[in-house]
Order: sequence, then C-alpha cells, then structure tokens
Amino acid sequence: MSASGIEIKKERWLFTVFLVLFIAGIFGFFIFDTSELSANSRSKESIPLELLLVTGIFLAPIFEELAFRAAFIRSKIYIIICLLLMAGFVLMSYENYYAVVAFVFFIIVFVLYKKTNSPFLFKLVCISNAVLFGLVHYKIEDFASFDRGFIVLFQISIGFLLIWVTINYGLVRSMIIHGTYNAMALGFVVYGLQFPDTSPKIYDDENIKVEWQHVPYFESFSSNFNMTNDSIITEGIKLPVLYPSLNVTDTLRQQNMIIIDPYIKYNFRIILKENAVNTDIDLATESFLLKENLIMPNTDAN
Repeated sequence: MSASGIEIKKERWLFTVFLVLFIAGIFGFFIFDTSELSANSRSKESIPLELLLVTGIFLAPIFEELAFRAAFIRSKIYIIICLLLMAGFVLMSYENYYAVVAFVFFIIVFVLYKKTNSPFLFKLVCISNAVLFGLVHYKIEDFASFDRGFIVLFQISIGFLLIWVTINYGLVRSMIIHGTYNAMALGFVVYGLQFPDTSPKIYDDENIKVEWQHVPYFESFSSNFNMTNDSIITEGIKLPVLYPSLNVTDTLRQQNMIIIDPYIKYNFRIILKENAVNTDIDLATESFLLKENLIMPNTDAN
C-alpha cells in the first residue's frame, strides 16, 4: 500500500477526516467545561518533565508508529510487530474496554481485508485503527462525560493523518511527523511552565493566609520545603510534592485527588491564623488548594 512516483495523494479522504476532527477538537475547547478537560487522566502525568519530553518526542513516535501504522506496510514482519505492539498498548490502557472492543474490531476487519482486498473493508481498517490509536491514550474514566471525552478527537484525528502519511510517504516519515507534532505540543507546555504569570497572589480566609505565585520551571532545579504546625513555606515546589505531604483525615480522598497542572512550580507562604476554627495547617491548606482550583476531587474514583 506504499506509494511511489505521482501516487502521493492516495486515500485523500483520510486527510479530510483529520482536518474535520482536528478542527472539531479545537472548537470543543471553546464550548465545553474546561474544568472537565483538566480532569482527564493525561493531566495527571507524574513522570519527570525531562523524561516526558524524551518519551514524547523520540520514543513514543517510534513505538506507536510501529504499533499502529506498520499495519499499512506490505510486510509480514511489520504486520506481526504491529499486532504484538498494538496488543501491548491495549493491555496497558488501564482497563479501557472501549480500546479492547476497538482492537477486536480492527483485527476482524484487518483479516477480512487481507483476504478480500475490499476497498470498503480498507476504510474500516483505517477508521478502527485511528479510533483505537485515540482510545489507548486515555483511561475508561475519561469518557464519563462528553465534555471530557471529546478531547480524544485530537488523538483520533492525528491517527488519520499518520495513516495517510504512511500510505503515501512511508513509516519513517510518519514517525518524523508524529515526533514533530508531539514536540510542538510539548513545546507549548514547556513555554507555559518557563514563562508563567508570576504575579503574587493572596488568599485569606478565617483559618489561613496564603501568599503564593508561579515560578519559572527552569529558574532553579532545587526546591525548599519547610513545614511546621502553623506554617508552610516553600520555594520552587510542585503540588505532587506538597499535597501528599499534608496530613489530612481522609487519606483515600487525598489519594484520589486530581492535581491540576502537576508540573507547575510554586512559591507558597502559608500561615495558620491564631483564631483558626477547628482546623490545622494541613486541612486549611487542602481547603485553600480546592478553593483555588489547584486540585479537584476525582469524581470517577471508586
């Protein structure tokens, strides 16, 4: 199915579907609840940023293209590698039953297509492949609401684009396009982390007073964390470090809490007031984080 010479625009419908879904995804950001978008499983990544960059830009494009787009190369070896890796991605998709169904459907239509060479079945192969590619990037909980689940359109749209690239230009170029797309997306993330709004903010209620601000990610690779019974003073700390250190009464709820923007670094100066009402520095700090939407409950947790 690879192309050569002037056959560089085969299956142009794939590119059209990519554009439609990608634009639909962009419009979704302006329509749906942004707090729901922040609750998807991909927002809870906790691996180091540097490892995320290496994985996203270099490793993921290689293995994901072999797992999904290698099916469109006329080679039994590539097809075997594809199916094995694809099954691995499905198994690692955190009990995402939608992905399992899509995988089974893809296998069925792929086998039938290989036996019949039907153009209709080929379209089903492409569609199921792109949908599966999108689904394995998320957990089943991400589809609890349409507001949250629509974001999978971006991944599915990229799946259609990369199938089109593979068919017309080859697997290596699809890896390059995939890596470039990831690099652009992660580039926006890194830019936001390095150049945040650093204006000081103040939170004040009956229990605590908090002075806090974002700080550039690469300003310093060290952090300071000083916690006493009536104060928490930090410099350059991330919430995945601060929040688990709080001694709150409901530890199960704490474990299931979603940390918004886990890579952002903060300076906090949290002081417990002398007349605090039936609370301590830990509970008062958790209340502050919730009210400022720095963390949010995971309503899908068991």
